Amino acid sequence: MANKLKISILFLGLCPLTHSYAYDSMYICTLKPFTSTFTEAGYTEREARINVQEVCENSYGEGSIFCQRKDATCRASLVNQPYFPKSTSIGVVIYQGRQLSGASLFVDQDIPDLSVYKFDDTLRSFSIPNGWRVRFYEGKNYTGGYYTRDGGSQDANGFENLVSSVRIISK
Repeated sequence: MANKLKISILFLGLCPLTHSYAYDSMYICTLKPFTSTFTEAGYTEREARINVQEVCENSYGEGSIFCQRKDATCRASLVNQPYFPKSTSIGVVIYQGRQLSGASLFVDQDIPDLSVYKFDDTLRSFSIPNGWRVRFYEGKNYTGGYYTRDGGSQDANGFENLVSSVRIISK
């Protein structure tokens, strides 16, 4: 069976007080029968479990023992919902995968502790707006070794999975 993944990259927004953001909890559940992977989301864990079970059953048949919602692995995530179009947002985007892939976090102000957003020691690539300079720190609260990068997109070669805080040096 081909992998079926219906979840888009989720951005967590961090913004100055001049912009409004609302955060909603979202649950993402995964079932992995055999070599297939089914992932679905819902605003409640129950809803996400039901959704992933239904998608799995589309392939394995209704009531399949391989598609039990109780067997789904679920996690909570935060999703921002801006009150203005995202296209007007300018900021750094950090990714948990190489080549700007995987889960991502939108950053437009300093973050002293990435673990608050479940991004501690997971950064593998990033995109920085032209003209910006960003410093990635190994320790929380801007401590330890650091890596300074200017505008552009790249993998975090030499410091992937090491970053615990981010400071925007210049915009």
